[in-house]
Amino acid sequence: MLEDAGEIIDLLPEDHLGHCVLIHGGDLFDGSPADLKDALDKNQLLFHEGSVCGAWPRIRPLPPTGD
Repeated sequence: MLEDAGEIIDLLPEDHLGHCVLIHGGDLFDGSPADLKDALDKNQLLFHEGSVCGAWPRIRPLPPTGD
């Protein structure tokens, strides 16, 4: 993946600089540059802006509020 790093960086949106790139299930994106371009085109990614501090982020839906 290191050999693809420059291409991956060029593909990522500048407004998400420094964010973790996640798939909608909450796992880290680990695809190729071609996979990244396809996922971006299909709006299939999430960008996590917080610090992961050694832990993998998990995005989970909020529980129902009873409204």
